[in-house]
Amino acid sequence: PTRPDIATPPNAAMPVFARACCVRGAGRVASPTRICQRGGRPCDEGEGNSDVAMDPKTQRTPSTQSSERAQGVAISDYGSEAASPVGARDGQARGLGAGRPAVAPAVLDAELQCKIRDLMALKEEDGPLAGLSDFAKMYGGEAFCRRLLRKYDGDMRRSIHSYAAALHWRERHRELLTTRQHKLAFDYRVIGADAQRRPVAYVCARNQMCSMSHCFDHAMVCMLQAIDNMPAGVESAVHIWDCHGIRLSMNLDPTAAIRFFQTQEGYFAERLHECIVVDMPRYAVFIKEAVWPFLPERTRNNIKFMTAEELRAHGRQSFDEATAGRLCDAMALNRDDSVSLEQRKQTWACVDPRGKVVAMLA
Repeated sequence: PTRPDIATPPNAAMPVFARACCVRGAGRVASPTRICQRGGRPCDEGEGNSDVAMDPKTQRTPSTQSSERAQGVAISDYGSEAASPVGARDGQARGLGAGRPAVAPAVLDAELQCKIRDLMALKEEDGPLAGLSDFAKMYGGEAFCRRLLRKYDGDMRRSIHSYAAALHWRERHRELLTTRQHKLAFDYRVIGADAQRRPVAYVCARNQMCSMSHCFDHAMVCMLQAIDNMPAGVESAVHIWDCHGIRLSMNLDPTAAIRFFQTQEGYFAERLHECIVVDMPRYAVFIKEAVWPFLPERTRNNIKFMTAEELRAHGRQSFDEATAGRLCDAMALNRDDSVSLEQRKQTWACVDPRGKVVAMLA
């Protein structure tokens, strides 16, 4: 598969936008403003940030041309963003900012707002993503832009690629996102939260009922349910993949796993706090080896490998008491050879956004 999120346009130039600051008094920055190349439009405080309202009657299909513009022409406005002040701030916060000059907070905030507005401008009437439906464009608001810029340390070229890809992905998966109807593939569900109130989702390979290629929709709905359960101030979730009972015949094609993690680079950017892989057998390591080259280092760092006993200890230490109990109970049941799949199904329960435990198959 190609990697559009890291593709570099030919003849990429250095940034051609100009930055200007209105200085008042003794060198104090009062109103940082950036003049963007697109029409010389200034990004200043007066522009709105709100998403357009969804119009159910608007159902336009994205064109290849608009996708190419979003991932080519718009990116050339920026060139390399490696030295961006936003990237410097985020990099320092993550321990990646060594050697970068310090920048005043007011300048950083103004630069971030300008980049957010530039991303949102891609879906405006004269933007390269204007041909998408309002349903697709409504996802590209300020919160999503902030997550993308944080994920890519302010790199606008990669953020633009992922922004365009995410909105096109939403267009293609409209039915799944709106109905959340899917084939039951396994027991993937939200079972509680950790000590920081991040939702915790769990799935066990022993309960897998179809090939991995047919599990994608179920996994995406579980991602959405985890987001539903996020309280204010929480933006990511913990996902536990229990490999006990994995059957190679159902998992020979690693494409679905690659697709899952690709959504974490775009549509679900910054939604994955960590993915814990439990009891992966040696004969299944080839799946990891197939997926690993497609993952950026930052995503790899969010994937942890544990034994069942290590996960139980981790759960008791990091999850709330009820969640740790549900996790241990589910793992024990999945490892009991005397319990059939139909019997296990009767125990599958998930936690809804109100914190209530409900039957998964009600």
